[in-house]
Amino acid sequence: MNLLKSTGTFGFFTLLSRILGYLRDILIAIFLGTGVLADAFFVAFRIPNTFRRLFSEGTFNAAFVPSYTSEIVKGKKSSNKFANDIFNLLFLGLFFLLLVVQIFMPAFVSIIAPGFVDDNEKMELAINLTRITFPFLFFICLASFFSAILNSHNKFGVASAAPMILNIVLIGILLFSKTLGDELVYYLSYGVSLSGFFQLIFLSRFVRKYYSFKFNFKIKVNEKVKFFFKKLLPSVFSSGVTQINILVGTIIASFQASAVSYLYYADRIYQINLAIAGIAIGVVILPQLSKHVKAKRKDKISLIQNKALELSLLLSLPAAAALLIGSEEIISALFGYGSFDELSVFNSSKALYYFALGLPAFSLIKVFSSFFFANHDTKIPFYISLISVLTLFALSIENVLFRPDAEIKLLYGLFGDAIDRNIDELDKEGVRLRLIGDITVLPDVLQSKALDAVNRLANNTKLELVLAVNYSGRWDIIQAAAKMVDQHLKLTSCSDIGESEFAQYLSFSEWPDPDLLIRTGQEQRISNFMLWQLAYTELYFTPVLWPDFDATVFSEAIKYFKGCKRRFGLIEESV
Repeated sequence: MNLLKSTGTFGFFTLLSRILGYLRDILIAIFLGTGVLADAFFVAFRIPNTFRRLFSEGTFNAAFVPSYTSEIVKGKKSSNKFANDIFNLLFLGLFFLLLVVQIFMPAFVSIIAPGFVDDNEKMELAINLTRITFPFLFFICLASFFSAILNSHNKFGVASAAPMILNIVLIGILLFSKTLGDELVYYLSYGVSLSGFFQLIFLSRFVRKYYSFKFNFKIKVNEKVKFFFKKLLPSVFSSGVTQINILVGTIIASFQASAVSYLYYADRIYQINLAIAGIAIGVVILPQLSKHVKAKRKDKISLIQNKALELSLLLSLPAAAALLIGSEEIISALFGYGSFDELSVFNSSKALYYFALGLPAFSLIKVFSSFFFANHDTKIPFYISLISVLTLFALSIENVLFRPDAEIKLLYGLFGDAIDRNIDELDKEGVRLRLIGDITVLPDVLQSKALDAVNRLANNTKLELVLAVNYSGRWDIIQAAAKMVDQHLKLTSCSDIGESEFAQYLSFSEWPDPDLLIRTGQEQRISNFMLWQLAYTELYFTPVLWPDFDATVFSEAIKYFKGCKRRFGLIEESV
């Protein structure tokens, strides 16, 4: 076997499929964007597609191929019988799974996307779409079985070309999107299942040369079959760790609006690099490694291992560097059209950046796993993958998508401690404390402590410290509008209400608008803070993080402000 040639064949068709996938996703981004429809469709698509990747990149290229390769050595009759036993068990298992999930689909979707539960519209749509897409799992897993047969005979081209059918079908549907209107997501969902059926038919025509399948549900589970299923679960988990990570990410992302879509688009770019630098190499070397392990040819095993590792690093390291440097530019160039706005570009590129950090490691995991699978060892890759998933889960919860109760409690504790530590010093320096925002979300004890601090410092006059707690600019405007409406319900006309009248209902009504806003860190935006008041404020952005903000940085901000010529909306001649 020529490793480079086989990897090139597999990589070429994979690349072609992913290019079509990008075209598909560009069209989805244009017509669906990152809203409710997109989130619901991506959940419906993610569920069966995750299982598809688990089976195609996991089970049959990890547990099945080594066992089947051993039977090939014994002869076609032996290999055909083993494959047929597995096929029929797989068929029955998938059919049963399909029925059960269809019956309990609401509960199933609530597990995969728990953040949808509070949004009835999104939840109902996700359930309906997943019911339509889930048969894809049945067809594609059987198709993946045929692909594993072909891969075992070193026929990588057909197996790697089959996924293009999905992209071709969905692109065809998207090209008629204008005529489909609001029903587009339903047609896309039907297209997913239909493409799975087409892939199964396509592969069945090529696999007949090597395997003659027939239905026989009176299966005797012999030792060979038992051994296969003993290795099945750990191999699925370990080989599909990337997909499991994405699924975990989807679960977490469901709690935040549009986050499912951000992860999906980032994953699309990440996957093509992983497919070439890791999956393609792992798939190609597994049949040969299995044969050499069976023959106990250590020299051949060592040669394949070294070449595979070198090739994986050669491909993954430059790819990771490119994604890290140009994540935002790549996302913008590929998806930044139509309904895919600047916020979608920013958040998707952020997700891609973090995906890229793990690209070389996950690529090597795919290669290393093949070494263990060839030796019928699925336990060690399983343990390694378990650590990976748990790590991702922890990092995602704490740093990416939402704040858990434990973190909220910690922040509350820090707030209370800050009051206790500084209250005496603030009083000594004559500082008056004011609170703005909706403090009702705070625990009663913390509310009481904060209000006591305000009361204690109420008579100080040297300096006024305004502390924003659970405050946002949009919230401020909404609560001001509510107060104004409440006080003017009896008016027949609100024509006399202007900016000054409205401003008195805002949280900062007692203070003049800020002259200068200093934003630390690397973000160049105001992040929903004082939206009304900052209309003519000078904005100064510094890359220095808040803990490192000192007198020197403050002096630079003041120097910048002194150089500003403030016009407050007037033209130059009027200033």
